[in-house]
Amino acid sequence: MRPVELVDPFVGTDSEREFSNGNVLPIMALPWGTHHYSPSNAEPDGWFFQYRARNFTGLRLTHSPSPWMGDWCAVTFLPQAGPRRVARRSRAVNLSSERLLVQPHRFGCRLPGLEWTAAPTMHGIAMEVHGPAGPARRLIIDTARAGDHLNQFDTYVRADLERGEVHLRTRGGGGDMHPEFALHLAVRADPPPLGAGIFGDAGEEAHKTEGHGNALGAWVEWPEGPGTVRVWAAGSFVGEAAAWDLLEREVAGRSAEDVARSAAEEWDRLLGRLELPAASETERRLAATMTYRTLLYPRRLDEPGPAGTPRYRCPDTGRVRDGVRVTDNGFWDTARTVYPWYSLLCPDELPTILEGWVEGARATGWLASWASPGHRACMTGSYSDAVFADALSRNIGGFDPAEVFEHLHRHASEPVADGSPFGREGLEAYLELGYVPVERIDKSVARTLDYAYGDWCLAVLADAAGEATLAEECRRRAGWWRHVLDPDTGFFRGRRRDGSWLEPFDPFEWGGPYVEGSAWQFAWHVPHQPEDVVAARGGPEAAAAFLQRLFAAPARYELGTHPEPIHEMREMASVAFGQYAHSNQPSHFTLPYWGHCGDPATMTRLTHRVLDELYALRPDGLPGDEDNGEMSAWWLCMALGLFPSCPGNGSWQLVRPFFRHAVLRVPGRTPLEIEVEASGDGAPADRWHGPGGQVHAAGQLLAHSAVASGGGWRVKDG
Repeated sequence: MRPVELVDPFVGTDSEREFSNGNVLPIMALPWGTHHYSPSNAEPDGWFFQYRARNFTGLRLTHSPSPWMGDWCAVTFLPQAGPRRVARRSRAVNLSSERLLVQPHRFGCRLPGLEWTAAPTMHGIAMEVHGPAGPARRLIIDTARAGDHLNQFDTYVRADLERGEVHLRTRGGGGDMHPEFALHLAVRADPPPLGAGIFGDAGEEAHKTEGHGNALGAWVEWPEGPGTVRVWAAGSFVGEAAAWDLLEREVAGRSAEDVARSAAEEWDRLLGRLELPAASETERRLAATMTYRTLLYPRRLDEPGPAGTPRYRCPDTGRVRDGVRVTDNGFWDTARTVYPWYSLLCPDELPTILEGWVEGARATGWLASWASPGHRACMTGSYSDAVFADALSRNIGGFDPAEVFEHLHRHASEPVADGSPFGREGLEAYLELGYVPVERIDKSVARTLDYAYGDWCLAVLADAAGEATLAEECRRRAGWWRHVLDPDTGFFRGRRRDGSWLEPFDPFEWGGPYVEGSAWQFAWHVPHQPEDVVAARGGPEAAAAFLQRLFAAPARYELGTHPEPIHEMREMASVAFGQYAHSNQPSHFTLPYWGHCGDPATMTRLTHRVLDELYALRPDGLPGDEDNGEMSAWWLCMALGLFPSCPGNGSWQLVRPFFRHAVLRVPGRTPLEIEVEASGDGAPADRWHGPGGQVHAAGQLLAHSAVASGGGWRVKDG
């Protein structure tokens, strides 16, 4: 079976606002595709697809990176036969998820009187609708979305019946987008439709071919339906002419089958790099599905211009610029595993993605912390520092360290207003006191720990940029996590401006000085100086005892500053891992500390428990929010036995692989082969024997260069 056929896009889709089992969409798209396509069957708008819902309203061209961030510039397509029903609720079809075909390279379903297939390109889609000739049929193109913000979605529609074409422009959703930033959708049908109209969200219709208003939709119709209708569409953020150009370049005249074949080849090119010779079919399907999830974001925002060179419209400034641009990524999440994973799977593609982020900084003056489609204010820290430090430490080219450091140093030196979509909130207090005080701003402990790690990452970049003085200053500040470590309790705690600790203290209490967690989840949130943290907690034995307390503690929570339970609380409390909350990112720095404490066997045991118990080939098979591939990248790295315990240090922390035999083939590089040779008595494999005769123990760090150079590694006991 070819790699793309192993992917199950429904894994992780059985989620809801109160509890996440992935919180993802079943997406058809190309890797890093500008537009994604997902079935739409539910409300509210952020959760427009839910696995158990049955009210199918169409295939949605979506740019949603997460239901929590919302969608932007979205359009829904639905073919229909018989009476015309265009409003979202009235046109809904009773269709279960089991009756939808969704694969990375194609979509298909049976509707009343019709059979519908579709396939994606980077900027477009090819659709075919088959049915018996005779009954009237139509294509509905809708920009309305469920929720309370319909009036934000300004839409213009124009239909040219003679040419069989529709131009639709829509904007809105996401963060603050420039008024000039909008999706221009070019649609062409064959045969040309004989009727058209526009409608609003309530379903009111007008038989006219042009309209401008809020959340409008359009329909084109064939009163005496032909047996087959073919539709091609392409979307541009540059303008209408660019959309028609993309349609001609990518999809015009092509069959859905031909487009699906090309899309499958592109997916196979990347999915096929990871080979699992000894894996079961379930393991192979899981690996392909997790890899697919890591390759959907960030999305490319650029498109080829008339000469074929990339250009894009900046969502922040509204200007059209030359260059590559990417968006839809939260670095607080993805910096931890996705970008290290890219350095293994696709080091040839990663420089282009990094260039897309640098170009965003050239356009706006800041590197993003969260982008969707422009800068968004979300989460703590400035984790783009870690993304670029990690790429530099793993010898990923494609960017100038001096240019990147110039942009990133603003994070550490230039105060910003609270609620800023870039930089570090509370920076002036952090620079003055060495920590963020609780009176200054919420999430003060999380911010202090994130800023210290960010400063350590900046030192890596400053060294490469030749900024020795700034590098030394950043290294000094990288140790400021000590200022919020309470020696009496051993926890990182909220601290007032006068130096006193925030009282009363309950390590089970969420919110306040922490973000999406409590003191337990942030107890090991210092990836860059683990030896110092272990020493500060009394040495390896005492630190290991503290770790044991975390995993032995009851899986309970106190609301703290939250008025009601948030989904992360419920997810942590629903599994038997004590206060280790794998369903959210703060805990992902925890397990490596078992290795730093000299207990790699426990590190292996717990890591494999997470892989075994919290991931599955089911609609509820992902833990917590997938977060742009971060949870899947964690699974993939751990399954290979390579833990990115500190992005930016250019190494992997070794753990016994979950895969018995894996081969990673990257074009132009020596294949990396990892094989486990378990001992006869069942003891865990704890030695990595490299191709050059070198031997490394589990729990220790292995330089990325040793892995990237390829060759065969044998992991065995003793």
